[in-house]
Amino acid sequence: RAVNTSGTERLLELANECAAPPRFAHVSTAFVAGRRTGTIVEEIAPARDGWVNAYEQSKYEAEQLVCRHRGEWTILRPSTVVCDDVTGVVSQLNAVHRALRLYRAGLVAMMPGADRSTLDVVTTDFVRRVTRLMIEGKGDLLPVSALPVDGTFPTGTTRFEKRSIAQEIPI
Repeated sequence: RAVNTSGTERLLELANECAAPPRFAHVSTAFVAGRRTGTIVEEIAPARDGWVNAYEQSKYEAEQLVCRHRGEWTILRPSTVVCDDVTGVVSQLNAVHRALRLYRAGLVAMMPGADRSTLDVVTTDFVRRVTRLMIEGKGDLLPVSALPVDGTFPTGTTRFEKRSIAQEIPI
């Protein structure tokens, strides 16, 4: 938690010491909405409903710090990163991996969800390709080929910027 909040605070202090504050890009998470349900508008909403875990809360708190930054800033919210695109190597286990491990071990009889539900996950390469352009302030230059074949854009990669705030994100 300290890395997400105190680390962000220290980086912002360093940025603010610059004569011309640099563009600040903060990598957050698609899950800063915590326990909120329904349509989640793309904003830094008040923390009314709480979070599922301390990670989500710390990312929310870090976003609050970024919003007060005097320079230009971008908050990037990637979804759950599951593996490397090519090798399939998992660098960090998360809830998706734990659920699949329980299912594979026969400890759960089924995975909850509707037949047509979308599992909102992204790969490391996808996050790397997309966020690089967004961090550089060039998100509008992303070619159509950067999107999945079905033409959708995973909700977790939504760009949230000080100068251009989307009204809603799909859930």
